[in-house]
Amino acid sequence: MFKYFLYTFFAWNLWESHAQEEDKPKSRSHVAVPQMPLLDQIGAHQQQWFRYNSLKETEAQEKLERLERGIEGQLQAVQIKMGIELKALRNVMEQQSQDSPDKREALRLMNQGIWTRIGSRFFYIERHETLNYHGASDRCRQLGGFLATIQDEHEYNELFSKVNNWNYWIDINNLGMVNQFTSSFTGSAPPYTRFASGTTKNRCVAVSGRNKYMYRQDCFSRLRFVCQSERW
Repeated sequence: MFKYFLYTFFAWNLWESHAQEEDKPKSRSHVAVPQMPLLDQIGAHQQQWFRYNSLKETEAQEKLERLERGIEGQLQAVQIKMGIELKALRNVMEQQSQDSPDKREALRLMNQGIWTRIGSRFFYIERHETLNYHGASDRCRQLGGFLATIQDEHEYNELFSKVNNWNYWIDINNLGMVNQFTSSFTGSAPPYTRFASGTTKNRCVAVSGRNKYMYRQDCFSRLRFVCQSERW
């Protein structure tokens, strides 16, 4: 009877131990269950991050394309503008080559009342009308002269002492060669210049009536102008 009792006791203990061992994996499995939503969250965040990066890359590419289109448009505008300027310059040179000395003298005599003598030469100072560089050159030819080219400092000082604070076109530009200023009529370097400090990319030259210095101006700006009645 006692031996039977011991067997029963040991059997109960073994069953209880086995039951406890079976419960342990169940407990661990219960703890691991919350890890699945965490992995899902990480995956979801990664997908959101990938979508965000994709959107930003697309936005950056669109901005770059807009910038490139803008630069191309600006370059085309510059090319068109330079083409217009060069065509106008060729027209000026062709017209001047066709003008005979007799024709220029006749035009000068017709308008002789407008010319002012400075030194040994005659000049016309436009005090009302404003034209771009090429229009000013045409108007001087209509009057029997040319845009003015200044010979020396004395002539420069005397001529521009007679102007007001407006700005005036003179016959200096670098339309033919970017880094070389010339007279559109003679094709040679101007005999006298007085540039203000600082430079710009503009290609035609005017004189400031305020400070009496030459400066570079956009050729399509509308300014007053100074003509001379003969070549030199």
